[in-house]
Amino acid sequence: MIHYTINAGQLEPGSWYARADTEGSRFVAEGCHFVDTASWWLDSEPVEVFATRTPDDQNNLLAILLFADGSVAMIACLTKGDVKYPKEMMEVFGEKK
Repeated sequence: MIHYTINAGQLEPGSWYARADTEGSRFVAEGCHFVDTASWWLDSEPVEVFATRTPDDQNNLLAILLFADGSVAMIACLTKGDVKYPKEMMEVFGEKK
């Protein structure tokens, strides 16, 4: 099981990165990297995804990925976290092989 928290921080007003017409959302632009990292650690591919976001900001979301090998990853992508908290924090739990 993986618990991956991304403390992305807020973007400057007018940032090109927040343009829905080119990027879709911040998670669409960056999220693939977090999914890739979890897939690499687990040496498996996601087969199901569940996601939800806060109503006030589409860039604050939680995604739960179920993998082919039975593993689960929870990815929390947040924009309003404290700047003193690490930018990324990943915890991996499982049996030693």
